[in-house]
Amino acid sequence: MPAGLAARDDSNTYALYQYTPSLIAACISAAAFAVATLLHATKSSRLRLKILIPFVFGLAFETIG
Repeated sequence: MPAGLAARDDSNTYALYQYTPSLIAACISAAAFAVATLLHATKSSRLRLKILIPFVFGLAFETIG
């Protein structure tokens, strides 16, 4: 074994990625997408832009998950 690497006993746990997602970052991203969804929905309804309907649906589904 190389000198800088220590043996770990992780036989009971498996993690595909050595990463733990941040709940705060996820909440901030969801809030940003929700605000963008509301702004685009408001703008498309005021200006009657039917071209933005798929965009609003995409943002809504991105916000959900």
